[in-house]
Amino acid sequence: MTQTPIKLTFEEYLTYDDGTDNRYELEDGVLIKMTPQSPIHVLIALFLYNTLNTYVCSNYPDWLVTQAGVGVQTQTGRTRYPDISIVEQSVFAMLTTNNILNRQEPLILAIEIVSPESVKRDYIDKLAEYQALNIPEYWIVDQIKKQVTINQLLDGVYQNSILMEKDIIVSALFPGLVLTVKDVLRLN
Repeated sequence: MTQTPIKLTFEEYLTYDDGTDNRYELEDGVLIKMTPQSPIHVLIALFLYNTLNTYVCSNYPDWLVTQAGVGVQTQTGRTRYPDISIVEQSVFAMLTTNNILNRQEPLILAIEIVSPESVKRDYIDKLAEYQALNIPEYWIVDQIKKQVTINQLLDGVYQNSILMEKDIIVSALFPGLVLTVKDVLRLN
């Protein structure tokens, strides 16, 4: 017998506690359990956090790099927790108790690291949601395909560049950053 998923309002989601350490995104009012990260996922996230944090601290003192700790309400019944995000420090101070920004305080950058169960959400759902929020850049780090897709917002639409192993990541947000896909994916 299949259970019908419970539907929550955004306000109910903000106070939801199932008594576990599970984290959930909200998708059209339905809780989507965030799967535990694989070891390579953790390594990629840590590398990106450290690299971007060093760059941001030196070049953008009003920005803050977070690792899976800041969520964003993307639509009325949807929230997302990017693996890495960058937000203005003044906006960070306005977080709700669940560390969720509302749609009026968008992220500067969202990065998702693809897991086997998140492919559709990362490439289709989140891309559309982040684009609608006018998040300037959305990176999709795909350890399965061994590529990084940089989506840059131009005239309200993401233009993407698919980068492979030896390609250098070019970002409008980080003009002096020198980083290859091989670096990001932690390839030998």
